[in-house]
Amino acid sequence: TDCIFSQNSAADGGALFAHSLFPPIAPFDACLQRITGCIFYQNTANEGGAVFSYDTHLRIANSVFDSNEAMRGSVLLNYAVSNYACDPRLTNCTLFDNYWGQNPVITYDSFQQSYPSQVAISNCILWNGSNEIGNDDGSIIAVTYSDIFGGYPGNGNISGTPMFSDPASSDFHLMPSSPCINAGSSAAAINAGIITDWEGDPRIIGGGVDIGADEWSCWYYDRNGNGTIDYAEMVDALMDYLRGIISYSNMVNTLMLYLTT
Repeated sequence: TDCIFSQNSAADGGALFAHSLFPPIAPFDACLQRITGCIFYQNTANEGGAVFSYDTHLRIANSVFDSNEAMRGSVLLNYAVSNYACDPRLTNCTLFDNYWGQNPVITYDSFQQSYPSQVAISNCILWNGSNEIGNDDGSIIAVTYSDIFGGYPGNGNISGTPMFSDPASSDFHLMPSSPCINAGSSAAAINAGIITDWEGDPRIIGGGVDIGADEWSCWYYDRNGNGTIDYAEMVDALMDYLRGIISYSNMVNTLMLYLTT
């Protein structure tokens, strides 16, 4: 929880290698492993550039994966070796610029392609990674309410540019014009126990949870990071409202921050 994994390398799992008990021992079966509020940056491996999950029940939430590389699974390689079905879940994560040629960013596979997983990806951004999702063993992959580069079938999915503040500098805050704002599944976030974003800001501020690791708020206009909304910053919000970029309620909320902070 709340860790940074930067510029690590390994044969498998550049930053993390998650391994279950094998053979599984009842009642534990495959191990439940959680990654929450973490940043993975420029990690490399042959397989699983950031994370290699070996027969686990992996849960990843509110995490950012930036510029990781591997020949298979630049962000994640999920590999099953038993009939205790793995069910990895990614919720409210941002994956950006993870690639190795045309190889998938997330890859699902199993021993002799005999143990497909049950996969759920919800409220996630997978962007600028060329081929985002690979399925080598017939795993059942349910992708919903996510923003996927090139598009992906599933309820609530979109394929619009996420509109990050400055992705070249690893700033993945959503701009007020982002199509990801209020476009996620609040139920998926609640079911995953997510009540804040990756920085600890409250979730579900507007009409719904935002897609990705960041939850947009009126504090976006605190450009200088001094914990207040200055006059010029309030004017920026007013101009964005007049341009139709933010809603009337968000403009009013920013005005109230200007008056009270």
